[in-house]
Amino acid sequence: AATTCSWGPRTLQPGDTACYQGMKVVCQANGNMSLQQPTTACDEPAATSCQYGSATLQVGQTVCSPNGYRATCGTDGLVAYGSPRESCTPGCVFDGHVMNAGDTVCWSAHGVEVTCQGPDVAVVTPYQRC
Repeated sequence: AATTCSWGPRTLQPGDTACYQGMKVVCQANGNMSLQQPTTACDEPAATSCQYGSATLQVGQTVCSPNGYRATCGTDGLVAYGSPRESCTPGCVFDGHVMNAGDTVCWSAHGVEVTCQGPDVAVVTPYQRC
């Protein structure tokens, strides 16, 4: 059976390398990651956040994407779906906010509240000033 290594949100093939705490690590045929020999330094900066639409996620933060799957911000700066994909109630990304279905935020440009009805937002009626 073909073996792969799970590396955060990424799936690596044997021989693929990644950066871990400044050292290059390589995916072994047995599915484990090990230090590449001879040891090789790498300076791939570990991401501290991910861009997600108009919003920024912190590494490890999990959201429900607008298409209804759980997604997590990984140390490579990418938002990736879990494996297997885990479904959830679609969320919204709006005006820099990551929202779950039913969340309400203030739409700063218009001073009214909007609520997430994944994957879209709707102005709360009657209007709620904020």
